[in-house]
Amino acid sequence: MITSIMVPLDGSPFADRAIEPAAALASQHDARLHFVSVHEHLAPTEDAYRADREDLVEHLEQCRSAAAERWRITAVAHALEPEGAVGDTLAAFAERNGVDLVVMTTHGRGAAGRAWFGSVADRFIRIVPAPVLLIRQETRESRTAFRRILVPLDGSDAAERAIGDAVAVSHPDTEFFVLRVVVPVITFAPHPTGRTIALTGGVLDEQREEAAAYADGVVKKLKADGREAQGTVVVDTSPAAAILDSQAETQPDLIVMAGISRSGPDRFLLGSVMDKVVRHASVPVLIRRTRTAQAGAADSG
Repeated sequence: MITSIMVPLDGSPFADRAIEPAAALASQHDARLHFVSVHEHLAPTEDAYRADREDLVEHLEQCRSAAAERWRITAVAHALEPEGAVGDTLAAFAERNGVDLVVMTTHGRGAAGRAWFGSVADRFIRIVPAPVLLIRQETRESRTAFRRILVPLDGSDAAERAIGDAVAVSHPDTEFFVLRVVVPVITFAPHPTGRTIALTGGVLDEQREEAAAYADGVVKKLKADGREAQGTVVVDTSPAAAILDSQAETQPDLIVMAGISRSGPDRFLLGSVMDKVVRHASVPVLIRRTRTAQAGAADSG
């Protein structure tokens, strides 16, 4: 159930593109909508700092007022002072206010050099406890309903959380496409020439059968809840490529993914799969990152 939605803004028109889908979801779920910005101390003088803050507050109020009037929702504006890094300040706000969903664009630049969406967004998305709906620059502004949702799964408990997130933002007539990507297990055996050869045969068949049974089970659960759903199994050494190919084939309005957030180069489940999909998908992507205890310790160090 979605009762509280957060939209981080930096004063830029690009960041504002998240407002329409966020407001539509707030209207659909009768949720409270929070427009949140962090006012960084970047101005060269105190007068410039105050003027910059006034501009930011005015922009937030305009966004709040317009959304509340158009969508008949409860909207609140928050101009925050930094509590450390911007991403940490936004994540702390989300946790304090019980935010169920964050809707934001992936990058942008506001007044007075406020540059949020890049490394800041990466940090914020990794630590915020709520799922994040990322709106891309190419996304049609009019897209406010998700009637076709692609849900890639890898068989892990962390990834399965995407199913609940997909259902939460769906409509009763939404069609779900469950994609199970099988990464073939490659084993090696000695060759008479002294080299090695890859053996997959029976192992791959077993992987495919298990994946098909898994996808079928997910589809049956969705159908039992009255949802339209179909499942597909794809064998590919590149999960990200398989997901993007499936997007081209199924033409979804949204991709929903969940996985484990880690530190360093091994940041996402299946390496950088989630990151690649976010960067290359042509539709919005809803992601949830479950932090491991190890990741949390590393991030706090």
